[in-house]
Amino acid sequence: MPLAFKNNVMHAGKQWFDGGVSDSLPVKEAYRRGARKILVIRSNPASYRKKPYALKALFPLLLKRYPAIAASLAERHHHYNASLDFIRKPPEDCDIMELCPNNSFSAGQFTTRMDTLNQAYQLGIDDGLAMLQRW
Repeated sequence: MPLAFKNNVMHAGKQWFDGGVSDSLPVKEAYRRGARKILVIRSNPASYRKKPYALKALFPLLLKRYPAIAASLAERHHHYNASLDFIRKPPEDCDIMELCPNNSFSAGQFTTRMDTLNQAYQLGIDDGLAMLQRW
């Protein structure tokens, strides 16, 4: 995640960033590649829609070495919400199942408390098993 970590991830001589920067919910890409039965596992409640980052005007300054990353982050909320719209109204030949925590989910993006993370992990297992039985 840009800005959150100081060390860059290098692989095969290239610098890599979190895939969520370019496509947080890659359902359209999965569909484009031929997937017609798609399971989306989210860490936010189903009602969640991404808002613009409050500091998005600073991204070009903070990420001046990476202008494409800055631009992608500034527009991330549009892409995320467009993916949600696709999930809600997929093409007729596509079946999408979405697994989301309920509104009381307490683990956040930067949660480090092990008890909270373990509870979230168990909730995910329980919800996932119940979803598999339904699907």
